Amino acid sequence: MNNNYKINTKMIESYMQKHNLDVEKMAKLCGFEKEELTIILENRPKYKLHQIVRLSRIIGVEYENMFIFK
Repeated sequence: MNNNYKINTKMIESYMQKHNLDVEKMAKLCGFEKEELTIILENRPKYKLHQIVRLSRIIGVEYENMFIFK
């Protein structure tokens, strides 16, 4: 895995808070398993790229903004 970036989890968490969603509800909204969303929120490298694209569409941000570059 390339360690030059990580997922901007603050954007996801902010959306969840604004819409009163816990991890389980957010995962369901995205069509993910709860464990899959947990992997993303913990910035573990086992997420799938298409999941990040789906998350970006759901929270209404450009895909490129889902990443923080070091």
